[in-house]
Amino acid sequence: MASISRVTDALTQEDLAASVRQSALRRSIHQLANLGDGYPLVPPTNTTARNQQRRNRAAVMFAIKASALANAAAAMAEIPSESRSEAVELAQVLAQALTALADSNMDGEEVSAEMYEALKDLAALVEQLADTAGAEGRVQVISTSDAVAFVVLAYRLYGDASRYEELQARNPQVMHPGAVPASERVEVLDR
Repeated sequence: MASISRVTDALTQEDLAASVRQSALRRSIHQLANLGDGYPLVPPTNTTARNQQRRNRAAVMFAIKASALANAAAAMAEIPSESRSEAVELAQVLAQALTALADSNMDGEEVSAEMYEALKDLAALVEQLADTAGAEGRVQVISTSDAVAFVVLAYRLYGDASRYEELQARNPQVMHPGAVPASERVEVLDR
C-alpha cells in the first residue's frame, strides 16, 4: 500500500521531472506485481473454513492488484513522457504486470472470463498509449541562431519558461544557462 501512496504523491508533485515520476511508477508496478508474495500462506489443511479463507485471500489480493494496476495505467496517461523509449518501456512493464495478473491463478482461484478480458484489453490500451505518448516526446537537435538564455529558449520552444531546467539537464555541455552561445547545438524535446 505504501507503493500506491508513493505513486499518488509523485503524481501530485508536478514540480518533479517526468522521469522521476515515471521511475516512481515503474518501481511501484514491480512492487504491485509481487504484492502478497511475502505474506504467510493459509495453512494447507483441507477444511471448509481454510478453503474459504484461501478463496477470500485470493479475491482480496486480486482486487488490490487489479485496482492498483488500473490506477497505474491512469497515472501513466497523466505523466508526460520524455522520450519514446521511456514511454514504451514503462508501458511494457505495466502491460506485462496486467497480463501476468490476468493469467494468474491465486491459490487455485481462477480469474473470471470478464476480468481476464478486461485486464488483457487494458494491457493492449497501455501499449497503444505508449505509442502515442512516445510520439509527443521525440528528441531533436537544434542550433541557436544567436546567444540566448535557456529560459528564453524554453519560452520560444514550449511557451513555458519554467521548462528551462529541462533544457539544462539535456545539455550539460552548455556552461552557463543564461548565455547559450550562438550556433550551439542544443538537444530539445519536440513538444
